This record gives sequence, C-alpha cells and structure tokens, in this order.
Amino acid sequence: MLAAAPAPQEIEASGHPERFLVEAAARSAARPDYRGVPRPFGKMSAPTKLALEIALHEEQERRALEGELWVLEQAWREAEETLEISDRLLLPEGADEFIERHREEVAASWTQPMRNAQ
Repeated sequence: MLAAAPAPQEIEASGHPERFLVEAAARSAARPDYRGVPRPFGKMSAPTKLALEIALHEEQERRALEGELWVLEQAWREAEETLEISDRLLLPEGADEFIERHREEVAASWTQPMRNAQ
C-alpha cells in the first residue's frame, strides 16, 4: 500500500490526468524491452500503474458527478417552481401587493432608528 502516496503526485507533476497518460505512454515507448518492443504497462512501477488507473477513472468520475449535479439542479428548479405556485394558491387575491407595500414600510422603519442613532 506504500505505492498509493506517490501515484497522485505523479499525476500532479504532469499537471493534468490526460497529460500524465500521454507522458506515461511516451515513457513506455521510449524504453523498449531487450527486443526493441515498447515496454508494456505491466512492467511499470506500482505507483505508475496506480496513477494510470486513477487518471483513467478521473474523467469518468468527473462526468458522472456533472451528471448528478445537473439532475440535482433540475430537481431544485422544479421544487422552487412548485413552491412558488403553491404559495400563490394559498394567498387571497391582492396579497402580493399588500406584502410588498408593508415590506417597504417595515424596511423604512428599520432604517429610521439607525439614521437617528448616527
């Protein structure tokens, strides 16, 4: 399990998971085996193998999270719309104007004592 700590550091050193994948593939091709065949990923160090797995799954996880976030945003919007409609159903006609008028009066009364205190 000691290999886990260096794996994210290898990805961070590359700056981005995609760049790490490209660099890892290039390193593999740059160090051929004794027959001149590109070195397979299986012969890479344990931290590099783990870093490869992390980098390959990171994009998939990011997309999954973005999808979940979109679903949550849609549900939130629908809930807000439903609440707005239900709030209006329970109030008598003209209540919106009454609330707005009194809101302004209350706001003015709150600022009056503050002005007098200064």
